[in-house]
Amino acid sequence: MKWSYRIITIFGIPLKMHITFPMLIIAYAALFGYQYGIWAALRGTVLISALFVFVVFHELAHSKQAQKYGVKVRDVTLLPIGGVSNMESMPSEPREELKVALAGPLTSLVLGFIVLGLNYLAGYRILDFSLEKIATSWDYIPVYLGWINIFLAFFNLLPAFPMDGGRVVRAYLAQRMNYARATRVAASIGKLFAVLFGIAGLLVNPFLIFIAFFVYLGASSEEQGAIVGEILRDMKVKNVMNTQCDTVPAETTLAQIVESIFHGSCGGAVPVTEYGTFIGVATRDDILSAIHEHGLEINLGRIVRRDTPFVNGDESLNEVYVKMQQNQRNAFAVVERGELVGIVTLEDLGRAYALKSAILSGKNTM
Repeated sequence: MKWSYRIITIFGIPLKMHITFPMLIIAYAALFGYQYGIWAALRGTVLISALFVFVVFHELAHSKQAQKYGVKVRDVTLLPIGGVSNMESMPSEPREELKVALAGPLTSLVLGFIVLGLNYLAGYRILDFSLEKIATSWDYIPVYLGWINIFLAFFNLLPAFPMDGGRVVRAYLAQRMNYARATRVAASIGKLFAVLFGIAGLLVNPFLIFIAFFVYLGASSEEQGAIVGEILRDMKVKNVMNTQCDTVPAETTLAQIVESIFHGSCGGAVPVTEYGTFIGVATRDDILSAIHEHGLEINLGRIVRRDTPFVNGDESLNEVYVKMQQNQRNAFAVVERGELVGIVTLEDLGRAYALKSAILSGKNTM
């Protein structure tokens, strides 16, 4: 995620902080300080910092459960709205996705009851707390943290994407219908909740309007991904790959290639060779970034992506689309029997999707 910086690595998972995250701590400190003074500002800072330690536990629970099923976790990122586990994909088996989705809320719930239990044994009144008491006394911060963990557990279990509850619903439905339909149903439920949040925001608390947008966008994104996957699933790489791309020697300068990258037949990607052997792909974005940073005189050999993933012509476009998202690449080499036979790009997938969608739309109107 852009503007995120690594803090530490836990269980092999990088923990990152988005640049906007410290702004949340500053905002809470300013709010408490303005109302109750400098010590209250310090307590507000400790409160929000401690809260996000528990958010990290929540996200790590998701991540560790996903790793058990072979899912690669790129990182966990702290944002002002919470934490995000950046996984390459969710497990393909609905039961496994269900366990991954439930791991976070269950962890928050258990931690919440443990913290409240310890406070109760220590003699604190766990039902008597408020933000005003937190601002004026250190004693109530642990109590508040216990309750907020329980609240987050149940809030995350609301059946709406992108919260965990939406994935729980999708995983449950996917055991009874195909994955795409299960996603659409779960996304529709999420959109309904978004509308309810929006209405509540207008009547009760404007902050709920922000949550409504967040939920609606998350539901729409999941639904769109399912539709794309369903349409591309029956199409093969060999049906859309570009076989007319001329390979370009690594010593070619960007000045020599810049025109052909925009007007050539490769869809914005150039296959690069070194001493006659294919070594990788340079995309239009790679070339533009290199021109901006280094100018036109460097050669392709310095910017080519030598670890360009390979696919074969019989793979479905949906599989390639997922791989592009996982690898954060928009161009793959198509290799058959050890030889380069073509290039497939995100643009190729986009054209295939648009064409198939138009055909299906035409059939539905007949």
